[in-house]
Amino acid sequence: MLSRTTHGLAGGALQLLNHGITTGALFLLVGFLYDRAHVRGRSQFGDLVNRAPMLTFFFGFATLASIGLPGLNGFVGELLALSGIAQVMPPLAWLGCLGVTLAAAYALPAFQEVFWGAAGPDSRSSLVTDLTGRERAILWVLSALMLAIGLSPGRLLEILSPALTGLVR
Repeated sequence: MLSRTTHGLAGGALQLLNHGITTGALFLLVGFLYDRAHVRGRSQFGDLVNRAPMLTFFFGFATLASIGLPGLNGFVGELLALSGIAQVMPPLAWLGCLGVTLAAAYALPAFQEVFWGAAGPDSRSSLVTDLTGRERAILWVLSALMLAIGLSPGRLLEILSPALTGLVR
């Protein structure tokens, strides 16, 4: 609402939906890890790519969506929101870009450490098994939504457009 532009509002509304999908998937994945190992610390895992390849895939996919990789749901909302605020307050847009960059700078090394890093002496990775069929089914649906919104956000934006146009007036 800060930008009071259709682009900014559309981006913000899209990000609300995207955040629910992507963060929901990430919280599920952390919950699946916790359910298996009963710890949450990054340093308590390592080499999970070999023990749980599907868990690694879905965690990586959701992480990339979360940081706004083009082609996934987080990108379009972030781009629209930042372009909307850039029209009225360019310094805030730069600050937003910095925030997106810092999020990626945290998320990617954390993902690498847990899934590809060496398992340390206190590692609980040996307790981790790969995803069950039910867990995979849930994550396939969420991942399909992340991809569908990222590749074709037009329909959602069409649905939002009349309400957002009314707000801008």
